[in-house]
Amino acid sequence: MLGFSEPVGFHRDFKSKNVLLKSDLTAVLADFGLAVRFEPGKPPGDTHGQVGTRRYMAPEVLEGAINFQRDAFLRIDMYAMGLVLWELVSRCKAADGEWVRSLGVRGREPGAAD
Repeated sequence: MLGFSEPVGFHRDFKSKNVLLKSDLTAVLADFGLAVRFEPGKPPGDTHGQVGTRRYMAPEVLEGAINFQRDAFLRIDMYAMGLVLWELVSRCKAADGEWVRSLGVRGREPGAAD
């Protein structure tokens, strides 16, 4: 996710507030406080499940239905990036309703509303 052909690090808090624009309108990613780095042949460091901003968490993270391995972190960051792109195009914030909050409190929800 950090610009390598084979990702070695994952942000884990990708959100619109962490995307900054330079004067030439080049976007840069900020706030790597929750980032995790994967090194070949070594187990990952801190892989706690629900870290970051709930609004940008993938549904499977909120539901607790994911195995936190390298490929899962890539998908989680890509989901959050998709929400940021959606916010740019729609000029609306990503959903943060009662349904999202309920996932972390009650566990699995029957399904997401479209």
